[in-house]
Amino acid sequence: DTGNHLGHLEVVNSIQLQHFTADQQSELLAMKASVLHRKGEYGEASKLFSAAVSISDDVGYSWLAWHLYCDHMFMLAASNARKEMDKVRQAEGQGNASLPSESPASNGEPSAKRAPPVQSGDTAAKTEDASTEESSELPAPELDVEKQREVAKNSARQAREWGVAAITCAVTAMRCKLTRCQTQSLVARCLLLLSHDEASGAMGQAFHRLSEPVEASCWKQWLPQLLTNLSRAEGKFVLPVIARVAKQFPQAVYYHLRAAFLEIRAAHQTALDKMAKYRATKKAKLADGDADPSGSEPALSREPLSHASTAMHHLRTKHSMLAAVMENIIDEVITRFKPLPVEELLRTLRVLLDECLKTAFIIFEKSPSDLAEALAPTSVRVHIKRLIESFFVQGTAIFHFKQEFSQDFDNVTKMSMSGCITKLRAWCQRISKSVSERPRVLRLEEVSRVLSQFSTTLMEVELPGEHLDEMASPHSIVKIDSFLTDVDVITVHGASFRRLKIRGRNGKVYSYLVQHAPSRYARTEERYQQLLRFLNPVIRSHKEAAKRGLQMCVPKTLPLSQHVRLLQDPDKHVSLEDVLERYASKRDKPFDAEDAVLVSYQLRLEEAKRVKAGGTASETFRKEVFDRIRRQFVPSEALTRYIRDVYPDNDSYWAFKRRFTSQLGIMDFASYVLVLSKG
Repeated sequence: DTGNHLGHLEVVNSIQLQHFTADQQSELLAMKASVLHRKGEYGEASKLFSAAVSISDDVGYSWLAWHLYCDHMFMLAASNARKEMDKVRQAEGQGNASLPSESPASNGEPSAKRAPPVQSGDTAAKTEDASTEESSELPAPELDVEKQREVAKNSARQAREWGVAAITCAVTAMRCKLTRCQTQSLVARCLLLLSHDEASGAMGQAFHRLSEPVEASCWKQWLPQLLTNLSRAEGKFVLPVIARVAKQFPQAVYYHLRAAFLEIRAAHQTALDKMAKYRATKKAKLADGDADPSGSEPALSREPLSHASTAMHHLRTKHSMLAAVMENIIDEVITRFKPLPVEELLRTLRVLLDECLKTAFIIFEKSPSDLAEALAPTSVRVHIKRLIESFFVQGTAIFHFKQEFSQDFDNVTKMSMSGCITKLRAWCQRISKSVSERPRVLRLEEVSRVLSQFSTTLMEVELPGEHLDEMASPHSIVKIDSFLTDVDVITVHGASFRRLKIRGRNGKVYSYLVQHAPSRYARTEERYQQLLRFLNPVIRSHKEAAKRGLQMCVPKTLPLSQHVRLLQDPDKHVSLEDVLERYASKRDKPFDAEDAVLVSYQLRLEEAKRVKAGGTASETFRKEVFDRIRRQFVPSEALTRYIRDVYPDNDSYWAFKRRFTSQLGIMDFASYVLVLSKG
């Protein structure tokens, strides 16, 4: 609003700067520059930002405001560079024209006023005037391609300069006094700007040059993103940051770095196999007389593995004893706490069943009539074929299932969706019955003698995931005292996991589930949990949310390898599925959560056949399915009875209802915003 800007500017201009200290003067000038920035007076804003940091160069607000200005100008310049590049492609009459120094565009405003970054007051005015003159002399459409390419190169250069200025201001601001939320937002923006860097690496070099004095604790919460950047072009600039964090917080880095190293090494090996296969095929074709074999050789970059190996070697060299103890613990957890073959078979069958149901629901959403004759997903059919060929190994407890399983899925390549779902469901029920007959509690000395004899004399090891909390401090970190003797076998959503209990130095017991999950799903869930964890300080800063005590309750999750992770799972936590199971067990009625999903599928299948026969799709079909499942499987009194049993007095009952309602509301809000409730 122009009126608001003029009012703000009038208030700032009326202040007498000589009555304030140097830091306060710098902050006031930065405020005035921010108002001018919002008004669109970019040249004057640049001069004031430069004057503000010249008066005092350690005021965080001044550098933060200048970063926001430079970041905005980078988005405008990058958007303009993209437009100029499009003009070059149109002028050349082809879509594959490339620019030597093009800067990737951000999602900025469409109409960009180009202005290069300014470092001093006098330079600001001159550069802004030059930019204005250049923009007024834009080349006309009839100019030749070379001049158009020159304009595009200048636009890309301006975007690059603004990106360097934005990173410079952001990293400098992080070295000053800022709030935790402001620092975390600057780290996020720096990582995003690095992803837009050019091949010349100008932004990365500025980041590498200025990031060394920044405290390692600023980067600790962003370890997953930093390790992901090792596989990107900016990996060489991020590697020193990871080394500094590992030097100060070795136990916080080790779990994430180990998993990232194993994933990068596996990806590198896959690329080597593809290259070897391509070369063998090419050699065979040349031997057969094919002078020009089709296809190009797969690209192979050794830098990601080199960066990950360097970081891992640095950590193991600086903290050799700690790394040896932690590696021993992780190896024991991965090898000794893995599911039995029959439990792994049940988990695999449930994953395949879920994939079939998910695909069926997607087909129904796109075209209900296609579901009636749909085949099972290709990935499911391929996986079932692999199970038949290699999973039922002779000598294991599941070998006697092989013949029947092979007979049921002998025609899997042409199996329909409904037939595949029916057979997978039958096998899940059969294997689940076999799993339920196994003991639910194991002895630790029988599972892992190393963990049962764990001692803290060699090295003090922290509890897994202690550094995931944004409020963690050196005095709040809990160390491991011992591993408890009982290992529980827990069934969660049809899969069996081992629950490892650890006693901390504070006397409390902490429980962790050892989960085996595909890396693509596990990393997605970890990023989602990380996002919710970052939202907690934002929620607490809001007055109404803080008054109600709202926050995201996020469990701590820590990767051990590509497919194994630790999930904090306190004994007192009870899911709504557990509540339904307890309610059904008291009434001698077996409950299976998949029954409701299968009813939903059967109703969709019936609706698909009706639509295929010429009927019209029901607009209230989703609500009808929901009401059917609610009436058949979810009694309205199940949750109320459970809460009444746990909280018999009215005061505790009311307090729990109040807390439960607020938590359910905030998690539903997060699910809606992040589009997690679709389906």
